Amino acid sequence: MNKRILTYIAILLCVLTLFASCSGESVKVEAGATDASAITGIDGSEFSEGFDIALLKTVGKHSVSVIVDGKTKKYTVEVIDTTAPMIEIGEIRINIGDGIAWKKQATVTDNSDGKIDIKVDSSSVNTSVAGTYTVTYTATDESGNSASASATVIVGTKEVTEDMLYSEIDRVIAQIIKPEMNTEDKVRAIYAYVGDSINYASTAKTDDFVYAAYMALFSSGTGDCYSYFAASKAFFERLGIENIDMKRTEGVAVGDHFWNLVNIGTKDAPKWYHYDANPVSGQYSVSGCLLTDAQVEAYDAWRGEAYRKYDKSGIPASAAEIITDIPELRG
Repeated sequence: MNKRILTYIAILLCVLTLFASCSGESVKVEAGATDASAITGIDGSEFSEGFDIALLKTVGKHSVSVIVDGKTKKYTVEVIDTTAPMIEIGEIRINIGDGIAWKKQATVTDNSDGKIDIKVDSSSVNTSVAGTYTVTYTATDESGNSASASATVIVGTKEVTEDMLYSEIDRVIAQIIKPEMNTEDKVRAIYAYVGDSINYASTAKTDDFVYAAYMALFSSGTGDCYSYFAASKAFFERLGIENIDMKRTEGVAVGDHFWNLVNIGTKDAPKWYHYDANPVSGQYSVSGCLLTDAQVEAYDAWRGEAYRKYDKSGIPASAAEIITDIPELRG
């Protein structure tokens, strides 16, 4: 019996030794590590071919192969996160009475890829009274690391110039527009950016697209259909994309509605499409990016109101080819 037990113990020790040998060394690294030396402690070591470095932003244990002195070694890497998020925020200026999407005013980044909880204390800000106020942001990551930052909020009357608007538009263009993009790709990139950057909330002035675009994109972060129209128009104008202002025919429905008509073809061979970045909630949540005349009419019939009914005199017909397929509008 004793021999049998000793044999079992010997086998178990062999298995454990083999497992330890196969699983490799165990190390801890801070989330976001980009150099293999953070794991091996040896300069010149490198991750094995095909390893996804983004994995090291995920808190938890991972198997990692590293090449050290020409030999591949396996490590069990425990990614930990002890670093607080970073909050970047500048001075905020808004007009008296304007709404504001507070969270869109700050850029928050973290070394790990988990969800970041952002809380904003704007209780001291009175947007109805001119003055200088303070807003405080607190960001907490999934590991419990927290950071706070404050910003000055100036409530008053803001003058917006074309130079102000296009300076910011150029900055965004450098981020979202790539050299290999064709006109359609650019329009779709603009649609995505405008939709992500503006919260539907306040009512915009409809007599100044420069002001409406700047306020919605780079100041308050809020706006209505005119804001989405104006913001998109600003990008089209800056990129030299031919566009036409579209407005719902007065009296056919309650209120105004604005959108764009864009040419993704050329002057000699135009391809006009309807473009409407304004979000439509609930059961009517369908894309408004690059629709044909037939799709616009199908949308109005499906929705049951004259949402995009317009005077067609002087307006070029859209291209017939459907390039944004929407099941609800196949009619």
